[in-house]
Amino acid sequence: MDLSTPAGYTLIGAAALVVGGLVVLGVAGTRLAPALGMREDAPWWFTPASGRTHGLVAAYLGGLLAIGASIHLFVAG
Repeated sequence: MDLSTPAGYTLIGAAALVVGGLVVLGVAGTRLAPALGMREDAPWWFTPASGRTHGLVAAYLGGLLAIGASIHLFVAG
């Protein structure tokens, strides 16, 4: 498995997306949420509930991307 190919770069980026999404998902439910700009009195887009949703969606999409890149790396050799 060679990570110096486009599929390898995609796998690394997808892993970063998963980690970033999980960090946002985890932080959105804590008292650190205002550090990311999330407040309860803000419109939904900037609330902790929205942060959890965005984190989950980012982690899910990154996971799908990582699976696809991993399959390509294993099949391509």
